[in-house]
Amino acid sequence: MQSLGTVTFTFNPDRQTLPFIKKTLAAVNTYSNVAVFQWPAIWPGTVLTLEWDFLPAAQFVSLLALYQSHASVVYSTDTGGHEYTVIVSDLVGEYFEVVATGLTYRRNVKLSLIVQSYAYNPPAPAPP
Repeated sequence: MQSLGTVTFTFNPDRQTLPFIKKTLAAVNTYSNVAVFQWPAIWPGTVLTLEWDFLPAAQFVSLLALYQSHASVVYSTDTGGHEYTVIVSDLVGEYFEVVATGLTYRRNVKLSLIVQSYAYNPPAPAPP
C-alpha cells in the first residue's frame, strides 16, 4: 500500500498522475523568430494528483492534518522504493454517509502533492 507521511492508505488511489520530472522552458517571440530557453528537467515543482471515489472519513481526517501542517512529508509508492518528499497543496472531498450503517466516507477525494525531491530506496533483498 502507498503511504503519505505516517498515513498508510486504506485503499490505493483509484486514479493518479504518473510522476514525471518537470522540464522548464520559456519562449520569447522576436521580430522574425523565437528565442527558446530551456533548463534541465528536475523533480522540484512537479505536481502529483491522487484521487479516490470513496475514502473512509477517518483517513480523510488524517490527510487533512497533513494538509493543514506546514511539514514536508514522504510519499511512498508501492512500486519498489520510489519515494518523494512532498508538500500537500490541496485536499477536497464530499461528505457521504452509508444509509442504515452510520459509516461515513468522503467521496470524490482529490489530493494534490508538490514534489520537493525524489529518492529511490530499493527494498532489502529477501534472505536466501
